[in-house]
Amino acid sequence: MKQIFIFLLCCVALSFNSANAQSNETDKKAQKEAREQVKRERKDGEKQLAEKFKYFVITSDPEGAKIESNGEVIGTTPFRKQMDSYYFYNGPRFATSSYIPAPISITVSKEGYVAKTLVITKGPFEWVSINGAKRMIYYVASSPEFHIKLEPIGEFLGTNPFSKMNDSQNNALNTKLSGEVFTTEQIVQKTLPAVVEVRTPEGSGSGFFILDSGIIVTNRHVVGSSQKVTVVTSKGESFESKSVFVHPTKDLALIKVEGSNFPFIPIANPASVNVGADVIAIGSPGVSGTTLQNTVTKGIISSFRELQPDGLIVQTDVAINPGNSGGPLLNTRGEVVGVNTFKVVGREGLGFSVFSSEILQMLKEHFNFVPSYPDSTKSIEVKTPLVTKVIAQVNSEPEGAEIYVDGNFVGSTPSKISLSVGEHTIKIVRKGFTEWEKKVNIESESTPSFYAPLEKIPLVQLNPK
Repeated sequence: MKQIFIFLLCCVALSFNSANAQSNETDKKAQKEAREQVKRERKDGEKQLAEKFKYFVITSDPEGAKIESNGEVIGTTPFRKQMDSYYFYNGPRFATSSYIPAPISITVSKEGYVAKTLVITKGPFEWVSINGAKRMIYYVASSPEFHIKLEPIGEFLGTNPFSKMNDSQNNALNTKLSGEVFTTEQIVQKTLPAVVEVRTPEGSGSGFFILDSGIIVTNRHVVGSSQKVTVVTSKGESFESKSVFVHPTKDLALIKVEGSNFPFIPIANPASVNVGADVIAIGSPGVSGTTLQNTVTKGIISSFRELQPDGLIVQTDVAINPGNSGGPLLNTRGEVVGVNTFKVVGREGLGFSVFSSEILQMLKEHFNFVPSYPDSTKSIEVKTPLVTKVIAQVNSEPEGAEIYVDGNFVGSTPSKISLSVGEHTIKIVRKGFTEWEKKVNIESESTPSFYAPLEKIPLVQLNPK
């Protein structure tokens, strides 16, 4: 009996071991299949990613929008172009490799919609050869795909741009029409609720409401490439932007926030602004990392200057400091005569603001919107300026030479550069080659092109003593 019992135990043990071995084998197969599946999925993902980075794609909603880069139309949406993925997305490999030498921005526009401008590169980065003899500063595309949603003009402004101003806007403009002059204290009390601080991931600046529907004017360099910004009012209320419009060339931008019945500041009629007039600046300058919100300074209009690409600029002795950028320059009637933009560092009394005419020109050209005054059948006259700048193509043999216009470095060959109408001296310089220089006269609406064949300077053989 004992022998039978031992025999049965052995059978059970063998059966268990056999089942366990089969289970282990099944588990191993399952694990192997799982590992193989992970490898296949990884390879498929890498293949799809590699395929994705073979092309550069720009799409928009709606489709059929024009795409411009550095002043040149490159196509319409949907746009798809095969690219050399390594240099376009990773930078140069060798000293002779192609690379992107400067930031690239694109403007996507369609009639009836608000144009959008964005920077599509990131950098700068530095490439250094193994022996350290060759160095290159380069940029790369930040993504292989960009999708831009364009907003109808009326939705962005929050008002019908083809209709007259509403009552609240007319009430705000009554100050202008009465011609009444206010004290500095009264101007600050009237306008401060409409002045905001603009915060972006890169820093902060100032801005101000120009419409009660939530439209804020600021500088282009304040918002930079950000499509989302935060604005903080003088009362401390915070709003996230719904949309951001950046002017393609001028240092102006518009921010749209959700809401209505915002306090705002009317734009001065450019014809009413004169040299010597008293002006006030309001903004949020920064000192040692601290933002001094709602700072008020006072001065006069010193002069008017034509400065490309921003157009007409107001020169003022009002104190303008970093952080003031984008804030309003106001006259004694509490109207905007300029957008505070920059100062000459190290020189007191030299501040500059983009003139109110440029704000009005932007509203007219991009939104077909022109402010009107209730006691007059005439609206502000916004003249379309003559073309004052053209795009010129500059090439050289060999490439990679420095381009100087009137003594100022503007880029490297081959390159498209912006030239104002009139006479210029263009110089092409590359170490080890003779300089190329030419005086040119640029005409409006022309498409100039320059080619500089550079001759290599022969090595001078010195006779040994």
